[in-house]
Amino acid sequence: MQIHVDLEALPRFKNAVLTIGSFDGLHRGHMTLLDQLKKITSRHKGESIVITFDPHPRLVLENDPPNFALLTSMDEKISLLEKTGIDHLVIVPFTLKFAQQSAEAYLHDFLVRNFDPKAIVVGYDHRYGAGRIGDFDLMVQQLQPLDIEIVEIDPLLIEQIAISSSAIRRALMTGDIKKANEGLGYNFFIRGTVTHGDMIGRTLGFPTANLSLKEKHKAIPADGIYLASIIIGNNNYDGMAYIGHRPVLGEALARVIEVNIFDFEEDIYEKEIDLQLVEYIRGDMALSSLDELQTQLQRDKEAAIALRKNKSSGKITSTAVIVLNFNGVNYLKNFLPDLVQHTSDAEIIIADNGSTDGSVDFIETNYPQLNIIRFNENYGFTGGYNRAISEVNHEYVLLLNSDVRVSPGWIKPLVDLLDSNKSIAAVQPKILSEKFHSKFDYAGAAGGYVDVLGYPFCRGRIFDDIETDRAQYNDAQEVFWASGAAMLIRRELYELAGGLDEYFFAHMEEIDLAWRLKNMGYQVWVQPESVIYHLGGGTLDATSPHKTYLNFRNSLFVIVKNESSHLFFKILCRLCLDGVAGVRFILQGKFSFVIAILKAHLHFYLKLNHYLKQRKFNLNLINNHAISTPNNTGKWNRLIIWSYFTKGKKTFQSLDIK
Repeated sequence: MQIHVDLEALPRFKNAVLTIGSFDGLHRGHMTLLDQLKKITSRHKGESIVITFDPHPRLVLENDPPNFALLTSMDEKISLLEKTGIDHLVIVPFTLKFAQQSAEAYLHDFLVRNFDPKAIVVGYDHRYGAGRIGDFDLMVQQLQPLDIEIVEIDPLLIEQIAISSSAIRRALMTGDIKKANEGLGYNFFIRGTVTHGDMIGRTLGFPTANLSLKEKHKAIPADGIYLASIIIGNNNYDGMAYIGHRPVLGEALARVIEVNIFDFEEDIYEKEIDLQLVEYIRGDMALSSLDELQTQLQRDKEAAIALRKNKSSGKITSTAVIVLNFNGVNYLKNFLPDLVQHTSDAEIIIADNGSTDGSVDFIETNYPQLNIIRFNENYGFTGGYNRAISEVNHEYVLLLNSDVRVSPGWIKPLVDLLDSNKSIAAVQPKILSEKFHSKFDYAGAAGGYVDVLGYPFCRGRIFDDIETDRAQYNDAQEVFWASGAAMLIRRELYELAGGLDEYFFAHMEEIDLAWRLKNMGYQVWVQPESVIYHLGGGTLDATSPHKTYLNFRNSLFVIVKNESSHLFFKILCRLCLDGVAGVRFILQGKFSFVIAILKAHLHFYLKLNHYLKQRKFNLNLINNHAISTPNNTGKWNRLIIWSYFTKGKKTFQSLDIK
C-alpha cells in the first residue's frame, strides 16, 4: 500500500476507485466496506484508494470536543490498512479552510482534480462542503455526467458500522476487552514508546515498561490488569498490562499504562511497541502496601499464564443461559428451581424486560447468585435478547423461555454438539409439552422445517396437530430452524448475522435468523438427548388475534428477506393462501382473526421497501461471510398445506421426508 500525505504530489491513478471516511478502529464493518471497494476496483481494472483525514474532522470542527476518543491513532490505522490489500491511502490534512470549501468545490476541485476517479463509494450519510450541505444526490447530479460511477453503500451497513463502533467503545469502557476484540476482528492494541518509570515494579520482581502515547485522544480501556501480547519489532511476547492510577503509591496520581513482559530482560527504552490487550483479568485495587501488591501481582501473573494456556489449547467453552423475563414472576417461581439445579455447567443470566411485578426483587432475594441484566422497558422477545446478548461475552448463548422446565443433564449434549462441528451454528433440544409430558410441544417439537412457500412445521407437529412422543424422533439430525423457546447458538454468529429482527417483536424471528445462517452455509440441528418441557403461551396466547397478526405479517417478511428463488411468485402465492385462511376464519365466525390478517397485509405493504433493503443487506452478508453455498437441508420442496389439508397427512413421518 502506498501512502500519500501531499495532495500536490499525488501520482496519476489508473481507473481510481475511492472511498472516504475516518475508518476509526478499522473493524469488521469497515472490512466489509473495503471488500466492496476492492470488488468494484477489480471490475474497473483500476486502483483502490482510501481517503482519510488528519486530524479527525471533529477535533477541528468542534474545537477539541470533550470525551472524544479514537479507537486507532493514525499510525495504528495505517498498520491495519496495510493488511487489507488496498492500493493507496491518502491522508488529507483537515483544516477549517478545507471544511469551508463549497460542496461543488469539494467534488470538482478536491475529488475530480486530484483523483480523476472512475467510481466513488460512499455512504448514504456522507456529508461534505461548507455547512455539510453536500449529499449523495448532489454527488450523483454533479459527477455522473462526467462518467463517474457513484456507488451508495447499503444504509444498513453504514448503520452496522456505527453500531459496531459504539459497541466497541462501550466494551472498552467496561473492560470487556474480549467483546471489543470480537467486534474489531483483532486484538485491541495501543502503540506507544517505552519510557523510564520509577522502577518500583523492578524492586517487586515485576519490571514494567511504561508507555508514552503520541495520540492524546487514544481510547484507553477501563482500569485494571489484562492478559497482553507485546509486539516488539517482528517478535511477539506474552505479558500482563496494568492501566490505572497506582492507588497503592498515593492519591490523585496520573493514569499510566505499564506492561510486564514475561521472561524478558532486553533493554527496550525509547523503542516503539504495540501492546495488545487479550483478556481482562481484574479491576484496579487500592492495596495497603507494596508487599500486598507484590503478592497480588504474582496471582495476576498466574492467572494470565493460565488464561494464555487455555487459549492456546482451545479448551475453553463458555456458555450463558439467558432467560428473558417480562412480568413473569410466577414462571420464575415455578421453573427457576429446576434450571438452577440442573445447570451447573453454564452461567444463568436473567434479562428483565422492564418488569413491574416484583420479578427482580424475587430473583435478588431467592437467587442472589444469578446475574440480572435490567432494561427500563419491554423490548419484546427480539429486542430483549439482542440487548442481553450484546452485554455478554460467552462463546455460546442459550435463549431459554421463562416458562421452560429443564431436565437433568440437559445442556451438555447441546454444547457437545456445537463443540464437535464448527459449521453448526445453532441447536435445539427435544421440546415436550409441560402440560402433557408425553406429547411434543408446539414451539419447535423435535426440530423445525419449512416447505417450498416458507410455511414452518416440525418433526412432531404440523399446524395444530401435535404428536405423542414415542421416541420416533430421538435421532440427532440437521433441520432448518431451531425453536426460540430453547436454542443454543454461537454468539459470534448470532451477532454477525444481525441477531433477531426487532420489528418482528415476537414470532417467526428464530426462523428468520436460522434462514440467514443457512444461506451462509451453516447448519442448524436438533439434539434429542437433551429434553425440556415448555408450557407455552407466555408471550401471547395461541388464541390471540394479535398472535395471528404477528405470524401472518412476520412470515411474509421472512420470505422477502431470505428466499433465494422465485421470490415474487412465492409472495403472491402466500398472499392468496392468506386470503383462503381469511375465508376459513369467516366461516368459523372468527372475525377478529380476519381483521388480524388484513392488518398484517397492510403492514407488510408499508414495510416492504424496508425489507427489500434488508434482503440486499442479507445478500451482502452472505457474499462476505458465507462458508459455503446456501444450505437447504430441512427445506421441503413441496407444499405442506396440500399434504395436510388435501392428503390428510397429519404427522411428520407420513410426509416421507428423507
